[in-house]
Amino acid sequence: MEKKTLPRRYLTRATQTAALCLLLWGGAAARPARADGCFIPDAAYEKLPAIPTQRALLRHDEGVETLIIESSLDAEGQAFGWMIPLPAAPTEFREVSPGLVKTLSFCTRPEITYDLGLYENVTLLFLVAAVTLIAFGAILSRARPPLRWALLLLCVVLLGGVLLLSSLGGALPASALPAPWTPGLRVLETVDVGSYGLTVLEADSADALEQWLKDSGLAALPAEGMRIVSDYVADGWCFVAARLKRDGAGLSTPHPLLMSFPTAQPVYPIRLTAVAGSEVLLEVFVCAEQRAEMAGLGTEFCDSFERRRYFASGNRRFYYARPSHLPTMYYGSESGRSIAHAGAEGLFGPGCVLTRLTGRLGPGDMRDDIRVGLIPFSPCRRRVWSSPGACQSGLGVAMAVWCVGLVAGIAVKLKRIRAPGGRSYAVRYIVLPLLGLCAVILAGTYAVLPKVHVRAEEAPRVWYHNLMVEGAAQALMNEHPELLDAAPAELERALTEGLRQIKNPFTGQPVEAEDSPGNFALQVEPEPALWVFEQDGSPYVIPLRPPSGPQ
Repeated sequence: MEKKTLPRRYLTRATQTAALCLLLWGGAAARPARADGCFIPDAAYEKLPAIPTQRALLRHDEGVETLIIESSLDAEGQAFGWMIPLPAAPTEFREVSPGLVKTLSFCTRPEITYDLGLYENVTLLFLVAAVTLIAFGAILSRARPPLRWALLLLCVVLLGGVLLLSSLGGALPASALPAPWTPGLRVLETVDVGSYGLTVLEADSADALEQWLKDSGLAALPAEGMRIVSDYVADGWCFVAARLKRDGAGLSTPHPLLMSFPTAQPVYPIRLTAVAGSEVLLEVFVCAEQRAEMAGLGTEFCDSFERRRYFASGNRRFYYARPSHLPTMYYGSESGRSIAHAGAEGLFGPGCVLTRLTGRLGPGDMRDDIRVGLIPFSPCRRRVWSSPGACQSGLGVAMAVWCVGLVAGIAVKLKRIRAPGGRSYAVRYIVLPLLGLCAVILAGTYAVLPKVHVRAEEAPRVWYHNLMVEGAAQALMNEHPELLDAAPAELERALTEGLRQIKNPFTGQPVEAEDSPGNFALQVEPEPALWVFEQDGSPYVIPLRPPSGPQ
């Protein structure tokens, strides 16, 4: 029997088709080249919402709850009153640095799948292209011109879709409120704490509290707020009236406020927040002996932390620090996360379990205060995807199904494909159904995966950021040596202005004077030094020395 061979024109067209498809795959895989010759994935951070937010850290130990609240407000004006109901009179007030809550938020952030590097994986893309070309070559080898060009167009559309998907990657201190005499109301304490003036009140009725607010120059609560206050009064709760004064208007976040008070069960009071009628993003950290849960909030992170001695790992971050300045590190047993912020030492006890709970609450979700329940410990860390990451995750599964389906379909139906009308059969029963299945997989995977809006930047090189801050700070000392003898406030103000051109690698904003990751704090004892805080809250110490030698 005479052996049949393919005509040369079909081999030539198959070669042209292969070249065109490889060119398309190469375009899909192309990305801006890095000078170091390797792909450095971008670092993705979840964007902060524009709506008002509340962050809180809650610890309950031996019948005493310690509550740290940081609340943002979005309104015009500079002076505001803030009413906080508590089940008992506070035994302690304290101003807390905003760096502690921000460090905890950064260390317990969800695992974000931003970019899988799918379009940089040349081997994978070449494998998929080769399988596609071989399969289409087997189908097109004896096809009629109209069908052949239709399949070629289908191939171009399919690979062009990959190219399209690749483009997706691409305040002033305030005095305590006046204490006018009001029948049925008792002022238990007045104190100034940072930017807040605090007054602890005990009322016999909601009308007495309303009259006190009017006498103090504050707006009265609406009818719904009065009903909630009546319930609190009936339960024997007291109220902390906080007066805040700030410089500007719009969205701002004053420093956190710490309050300690006795209570049998830990609680987060939120009912009066519903009176504002707006949505609130609530983020609560609970330090306890077990895993915490709160109604209406989802668990994003949970791990047990043990206290360890901090090691400098051979670098000179503590070259200038006293032994007493070495931070205490708390190490997560399951997540491997470390927290070394100085503010955590008084809150993290032995065997502490840290739980992070978040949720968006509307007015209807804040009808009751949130009680904290404890359940047996189990580690947890939420995983989310960016839009490009979700696309690439679905595309990876779709490409695997596409390759396996083509090879299996052609291998099983090879005799039918070679028979008369086999090419039409292959299109109707292999290519088109498989293409539809891949589209469904891609769309379904993208829809199912939890997605967030992220801010992507080059992966932060913390050591390089520290060196930039060190160089800029020493250049400022060389230019203005008189700052070393200036008052701490003046020196801090000069450093803030001088370092403004350096971007915080974690937030993307200019560095500022704050003990949070990527920012700095001025230490004047024993000698002036700059502490630049790393992602776990530990400081990199930069001594501020006078200029030496020729300028």
